[in-house]
Amino acid sequence: MKSFPPETMVLSGNTDRETANAMMRQVLDSNPGIVSTWTIWEPNGFDGRDAEYANTHAHDATGRFVPYWIQDGKGGHSTAAIVDYDKENYYLLPKRTGKIAMQEPYVYNYGGREILQTAVTVPIIVNGKFLGVAGVSVPLSSLQKMVEDISIYETGYASLGHLRG
Repeated sequence: MKSFPPETMVLSGNTDRETANAMMRQVLDSNPGIVSTWTIWEPNGFDGRDAEYANTHAHDATGRFVPYWIQDGKGGHSTAAIVDYDKENYYLLPKRTGKIAMQEPYVYNYGGREILQTAVTVPIIVNGKFLGVAGVSVPLSSLQKMVEDISIYETGYASLGHLRG
């Protein structure tokens, strides 16, 4: 899966929100196995300019950079601001632990299609400070296909399972 390095953007001082959005769109376009990508930044964590973006597209009321790119189910995609992220494990778990988090499978509606998926979220940490998260949603069917394509020596195989069955 191709990705973008948000930490590198911050460290280099190249924190342009349009560039970051273009990178997320590219991740979505380049990886047919994912259905959405997003990032959620701490207040002023991306570029220190949240106030300039208050109540604008793909930002919350305070201007936090919280874009959510999603497949529309018709071959295109759209973007919006993520809502209620401060109540959800896809944000809270990596923030609390500083580690990658994978969510319990859940059903999400994409343009009239219900898809069983999981979310994988990574913390964005720069110089030991938590600045936000970046994540993708992956249908379980895509994960299953990846696992089926794994070849371990001549007779080995891989399988996809869950702790609860």
